[in-house]
Amino acid sequence: MWLKVRKELLAERIKRHLAVFHKINPMEPGGKTRDELTGLLNVHRNHAGEEVVRLLLKEMTQAGILKQVNNTWALVKHEIQLSQVDKGHIRLIKNFLKNCGMRTPLLSEMMKKATKTGIDEKRLREILRYLVGRKQAFFTDGHYLYCDVVNKCRLELLRYLTDSEESITVAQFRDVIDGNRKICLLLFSIFDSEGIVIRQKDLRYITNKGRRVLEESDER
Repeated sequence: MWLKVRKELLAERIKRHLAVFHKINPMEPGGKTRDELTGLLNVHRNHAGEEVVRLLLKEMTQAGILKQVNNTWALVKHEIQLSQVDKGHIRLIKNFLKNCGMRTPLLSEMMKKATKTGIDEKRLREILRYLVGRKQAFFTDGHYLYCDVVNKCRLELLRYLTDSEESITVAQFRDVIDGNRKICLLLFSIFDSEGIVIRQKDLRYITNKGRRVLEESDER
């Protein structure tokens, strides 16, 4: 009986914490990680305490109270609802990234432009996370790149490695995409993490995954 009451109290606290989080972060599709919730619930950080939270999250998910979004848990009823102001702010930041083209977008410039339209730093970062979550922007090494730039350069890189050479350097990639060294390094960071190329010293080589990505693109 005591355990049941204890679990019900913890479940209510989880719902309350997530409700507050969703209200403060309306553009975030996810919620809190299990580790974050464990801390908020003041549960002992030992095996027994962590196991209680793990089982409780599992039960609440199965009961249709929570949903798992990546490595976080959110309330099932939580949905992103954008106002006209939200949509306008998102469009502004998206267009800023787009207009940078092959020039690396600077967060300081973005912040300056955002401030003029009433977007503070917290709001800007919410918008950027929203864009990244929908693959409309990519984040790497502290920089955000517009999706069209990344997608275009990905295909150009894979075609180059497939049709022309077995490997490529940063300097060669710079010539292929007509960019600068900075954006080439950022793009390589993204493509390395995607597993479509592999780095060996100063060279990148295409992987089997990279070949599949190119084939799937050509079939569309």
